[in-house]
Amino acid sequence: MRWSDTACVVQCLDSLAAADCAVAVVTNKIQSGATTVLDHFGLAERFALILGDQVGLTDLAPKPEPDMLLHALSHLGVRPADAVMVGDSGADMDSARAAGVFSVAVRGGYCNGPIEDLGPDVVIDSLLGFDDAVEAWRQRG
Repeated sequence: MRWSDTACVVQCLDSLAAADCAVAVVTNKIQSGATTVLDHFGLAERFALILGDQVGLTDLAPKPEPDMLLHALSHLGVRPADAVMVGDSGADMDSARAAGVFSVAVRGGYCNGPIEDLGPDVVIDSLLGFDDAVEAWRQRG
């Protein structure tokens, strides 16, 4: 992650904190590794929950199944209809869809083809477009 990416993430997290939004990380990566990376960038404390692969310690199926995402939402006390999932892969988009969560796909991640082909609700080029994605979520029918 480049510093400019980190600054963008911090700006996005600041905006969410100002709006009193609960924020979590849900990843198929090993949880301890995800926490280590977030700690390195000074971001771990910004998340109410960091949920990763627990190496057999839970019965939560990884993404693309909705289990981890639904667990995180339950932990945060948020209904799927009131949530937004930001991701960069087919597993992220499939998990959000299966959980009934509005999906935002960010270009430049784990996608071998056009990210639009993954069927997200909104596509953004970077987290700088997150406010526009949230506005699209608010305007959904």
